[in-house]
Amino acid sequence: LTSIAVPGAGVVALAFDSAGDIRWYRHFPGEERFPGELKQQPNGNFTLYRGNSTGVEKVPGHYVEFTPAGDSVRAITVAPPRYLDNHDLWITTAADGQERFHFFTYDHRASDLRLIGGSANVLLAGHQLMRLRADGITEFEWNAWDHVTFEEWIEPNRLEPHDSVGRDFDHPNSLAFDRDGS
Repeated sequence: LTSIAVPGAGVVALAFDSAGDIRWYRHFPGEERFPGELKQQPNGNFTLYRGNSTGVEKVPGHYVEFTPAGDSVRAITVAPPRYLDNHDLWITTAADGQERFHFFTYDHRASDLRLIGGSANVLLAGHQLMRLRADGITEFEWNAWDHVTFEEWIEPNRLEPHDSVGRDFDHPNSLAFDRDGS
């Protein structure tokens, strides 16, 4: 599975077989500049991120869930001041038989980065790991703002000393479940 952005025409979701031949594709018209995450979920449906976020911009985005036949099932999104990250979404079924959605969101905060060579007032994105029930109620949240310090920033901070707009200091890319489903 892969997705490609077609400038000015949207995103195309593609599935290839083991010989490298296209088995199916689905075109999603729009103005996306980046290909979105595409995967098959445990329920057999597929999800594709649609939007222009790389995980730090103040731009809306959503995942679209669609069946193997290409029919849209639903859109999954969050409301500002949080934004939906484009990196990972899992739809699971809990012990109660109900679906759960696992994904990253992010928000922006003014941050003092002088300690690591940045400016005193940088707008920076920080991420949250979320688990929501199908009715939209938050069941679990882990917030990087509460657990990660700027001193733990492992990627180059890409900040010039006088930047007032930063990136993100925690940049998650994927979700994994342990043996007990956590």
